[in-house]
Amino acid sequence: MKLLALAGATSAVLAAVVAWQLVGPAHDTKSIDQATSRAGVPTTVREDDSVAIKTETGTSGDQSLEPRAGFAGNANANATRTALARIEAAVDANDTAALAWLTKRNLDSDPETTSVTIRAVGHLAASACREDKDAAARTLGRWLSEETGKEGTFARGNVSLLTDALADCGSKEAVAPLVSALDAKTLPLHTETRIAEALAALGDPRGANAIERFGARVDGLPASNDDTFAAELHHEAQMAARQAVARLQKSPETP
Repeated sequence: MKLLALAGATSAVLAAVVAWQLVGPAHDTKSIDQATSRAGVPTTVREDDSVAIKTETGTSGDQSLEPRAGFAGNANANATRTALARIEAAVDANDTAALAWLTKRNLDSDPETTSVTIRAVGHLAASACREDKDAAARTLGRWLSEETGKEGTFARGNVSLLTDALADCGSKEAVAPLVSALDAKTLPLHTETRIAEALAALGDPRGANAIERFGARVDGLPASNDDTFAAELHHEAQMAARQAVARLQKSPETP
């Protein structure tokens, strides 16, 4: 399933790490493939036609598969594999009861499972009862606030994933954290555009004012005549803001 394509990719990488630890770097590809098989993880992972990842090994003496500091031993690697498998099983079964433990996960405790955890919470919350849906949205909102305050590409990627998850869950509790993130004026333009689109997707008129403020800010930005990519982002943001406001104006008033 596309939702867990990343889980398949991560498992393939972990398989290579486990294989390296079993046989060492001075073995040939065949030996490492055999060790990987003994570890219980196939060297080829295919979740669907869009994902096909083959773990690759170097020749004798190649250190390319040396484990990173975060995976210094089998215990850490196995814990990650176990967590990914558990999350995948919950999503495949559409087990909304899994939200109880998924929303208690610490996103910083295992970065390899962060994106899959976020996607799983958004996906399962969409099918959950109102109480569980709202509780999941509050957790996603808290995570969004935490990740918005961080620096770096990893945190920015999490913000985008959390924005999508909040839109997917369909809870009224998703509106406030998205409005706060948009009004913070600290995120890249393309991420703010994504948040405006998420607010429109939720269909809650309470998001209209924030989107209008965002649109006014975008209109006031200087033209990027010398940067085609920046100009495209600017135009995309303007169009997204206008379309989002128009969409919300057609939405029924919130009780």
